[in-house]
Amino acid sequence: MQQRSSIKYTCAAIAWTIMVSYALMMPAREIQSPDGFSFPGQDKVVHMLLFAVLTFLLAKALRERSINWNKVKLFFALSLFGLITELVQFKIPDRSADILDLCADVIGVIVGLILIRII
Repeated sequence: MQQRSSIKYTCAAIAWTIMVSYALMMPAREIQSPDGFSFPGQDKVVHMLLFAVLTFLLAKALRERSINWNKVKLFFALSLFGLITELVQFKIPDRSADILDLCADVIGVIVGLILIRII
């Protein structure tokens, strides 16, 4: 049963990583909010949620696979992933790197680490 749970979280972590990468790399003109659903700072909330879920899934997958993982290493690895995605956005049409997006990514990593501790 634990092996099935391990596979489930590993697949979810891989799928979420691919989805986050795609979402952060697509041109801004292709990103649309549902009609009437927009608020100031919405993109920062989205960044935070994407990285919170990513952190949670990766930490859960590592735990389920009995891989000795370190919260500090995971924090720095996912924060570096956030930095890289922001730097890559310099080359994407209609996108730009934003330090506040990176801050939201890092906050999301922290939230994900807190969630894995309490769940």
